[in-house]
Amino acid sequence: MRLKGKKIEGPASKILVFPRGEDTEDIKLEIVAVLDMDEFQKRCPEPTPPWMVKRGGAKVPDIDNANYKKQKARHNELYTLWLYFNSLYCPAEHPEDERTPVEWDKIDREDPNTWRLFEIELIEAGFAEFERLRIINTILEVNSLSEEKMEEARNSFLVSRQAPLLQSSSQNTEAGDTSSGEPVSASE
Repeated sequence: MRLKGKKIEGPASKILVFPRGEDTEDIKLEIVAVLDMDEFQKRCPEPTPPWMVKRGGAKVPDIDNANYKKQKARHNELYTLWLYFNSLYCPAEHPEDERTPVEWDKIDREDPNTWRLFEIELIEAGFAEFERLRIINTILEVNSLSEEKMEEARNSFLVSRQAPLLQSSSQNTEAGDTSSGEPVSASE
């Protein structure tokens, strides 16, 4: 895809740096938007509600079924956890290098039963509570589009459109020449 001839490349991302002291290297994470849910859907298919028969014989999905609600909540929880660990990368150190996914000790990307260990791994890596919240909030920010971000982008675009108009329509503050060719006197 191109906009005005310029190719659009790469998902939204944001780099976080966590200082670790004089003798320890800072921790750098790149949060990258997840573009494709296919892997998640293969491992965790969407639950389907049971059917119920209404008066008159019509069959409808029973979305209020307690077991279905429980399955749906678990599915949403797994999706959130999957999104978390699939958004974390080690940023490229040089422009020609590629970012690399974070390696997990306890999380097995293939086993949804291990995904709940996400926060435990962050704790064991030494991330304090507010650092973990920063990571999670940034993951959610990069993977979503809030009304606030849309408004900011819209305002930035509108300001950039107005700038040339304001420059061309602004009054010339320098005094011109009179009809005789002499400079205008400030006392006149």
